[in-house]
Amino acid sequence: MALVSSLVYHMEGVSEFRNAASFLFEVISEAIDFSLQPSPSNHQHTPPQTLRTGLHHDEVPVEPAQHRRRRPALASHAPRPRLASPSRSASMAPAAAVAAATAARSSLINHGKKIIGVGRNYALHIKEMGGQAPKAPVLFLKPTTSYVFEGTPIRLHPKVGVVHHEVELALVIDKKARKVTPENALQHVGGYALAIDLTARDIQEEAKKQGLPWTVAKGQDYFCPISNMLPKAEIPDPDNVGIWLRVNDEPRQRSNTKHMVHRTAFLVSYISHLFTLEPGDVILTGTPEGVGPIKVGDTVTAGIEGLMQMKFVVEADTEE
Repeated sequence: MALVSSLVYHMEGVSEFRNAASFLFEVISEAIDFSLQPSPSNHQHTPPQTLRTGLHHDEVPVEPAQHRRRRPALASHAPRPRLASPSRSASMAPAAAVAAATAARSSLINHGKKIIGVGRNYALHIKEMGGQAPKAPVLFLKPTTSYVFEGTPIRLHPKVGVVHHEVELALVIDKKARKVTPENALQHVGGYALAIDLTARDIQEEAKKQGLPWTVAKGQDYFCPISNMLPKAEIPDPDNVGIWLRVNDEPRQRSNTKHMVHRTAFLVSYISHLFTLEPGDVILTGTPEGVGPIKVGDTVTAGIEGLMQMKFVVEADTEE
């Protein structure tokens, strides 16, 4: 009889272990619900053209002049099978699962080491700023300390001068990328976000006149409001995404990423030939026309059409 009792006890322990493992698998599946695109099989590509940068002698790809204006939508994986677990549904409500997934995505962004901005990537924005279309992407860096997530206000220093909003689609890297081809570039993107590249315009204009970097104009605290990361499956074609921004009740920016000069896959490839991209790094793909000033007391709302929106109030940074 003692032997039977012992066996029952151990069998119950095994059952509890299996239920716990099933529960853990479910939580991870809910939290990490994006997937990488599979590598094309038997795919051959022609090496891209190259140019030499003025910084070093590495060769970087150059996008063909007649690049495709529309790219086929990327196929997404079939949904990952889930383990059934009665204890799972009883212990975690849907809202909690969504919160866990959101936390996992924002955590990826928070662990990134750099924000790489792309300037002059929409023709109409170039025109409104009085510039010329560049032959290669214009890049700049923002520190990750400039991130602001929804729920935290944008704080502007009283002496910063005029600050402009620039709404942009952001690419979130989740797989190390170094010198990748445009064909494979989006396999290194784990998801997307919406970002506002705040710019101290007076400081930037003075920097342009003197041929100086844009770091002070672009990288101040609170200068990169950003959403949580959206799963990759929700944006099957990043080159056809509607983005918009309004200040208070006034529409300011509305465009589509199909109007970008340099497309997303090319940007990832080009940048990866200059800087190694690491998980959590974010690429800001450029802003469309309609940029303008924000001031203390404003409410800035921005969104991706049909998917999400975020809101920030603007306050004064009174900290000495």
